[in-house]
Amino acid sequence: MDRSQYLTTGELAKLAHVTKNTLFHYDKIGLFCPEIVLDNEYRYYSIHQIEVLDAIIMLKDLGMSLHEIREFLNGRNPQKLLELFRREEKLLDERIRRLKDRKQWMREKSAKVRSWLNLEEGQFVIRQQPRYYYLMRTFENSSDTVFAEKTAELIAFYESRSRSVCYEIGYIQYERDIRQRIYDNYGNVILLMKKKEGGLNYSELPEGEYLVTYFQGHWRNIGDAYEKMLDYAKKNGLRLAGEFVEVYAVDQLMAEREEDYVTEISVQILGRAGESFH
Repeated sequence: MDRSQYLTTGELAKLAHVTKNTLFHYDKIGLFCPEIVLDNEYRYYSIHQIEVLDAIIMLKDLGMSLHEIREFLNGRNPQKLLELFRREEKLLDERIRRLKDRKQWMREKSAKVRSWLNLEEGQFVIRQQPRYYYLMRTFENSSDTVFAEKTAELIAFYESRSRSVCYEIGYIQYERDIRQRIYDNYGNVILLMKKKEGGLNYSELPEGEYLVTYFQGHWRNIGDAYEKMLDYAKKNGLRLAGEFVEVYAVDQLMAEREEDYVTEISVQILGRAGESFH
């Protein structure tokens, strides 16, 4: 054996930036075996095997399982490589799309949290918002258990028909209830998003000015925020739409207790006192 043409397990591991245990495992499963094993069980890899190990590492980075890599390496040829690349490119495109989708979700979630942090509780802001789309599930019994069941059903329905994960869970309260001081008539759950996905039958929240405030506390105590919101609208001559949308700005990702959750309440401004409506 010309020692200059061979590497020990430790030498190859260091050169390829893998662990010795990784090489032992690859040898055990028959994926990548040393070219020479001496009687004293010392293992030696040919320097020409480095290229094969590089290929294994590259294929593993693409997300292939060790079993798939072994199947590919057995009888590999240019045609088999092109077929592999076509298949993996589709998987990578989908992975990139999902990562971009998740990044957009994080940006929107961060913006909502920053909006709350920059606004004192009980204050109001008038915000220009883009058009939103939503899917809704309605129900009679508004217990916590029903909430959880209907929310899970709606998410499963949406994700079975759409590739997007960029949505918010929310609820709609209606002016007819708010003006009668009914603040716990939660008979629906919605998934709110900026893009329509999957050819589903969406409802819309139109683009325009929205009156926005934040409430920190358990949802059963949200009535005070609504009373202040209606009072603010009256004093400033704002004509509001009939749908008030609630989404969490701070939820279980950031708070341990429901009492520490923060709800964003928004409602479209249809006009102002003194304007002519058509």
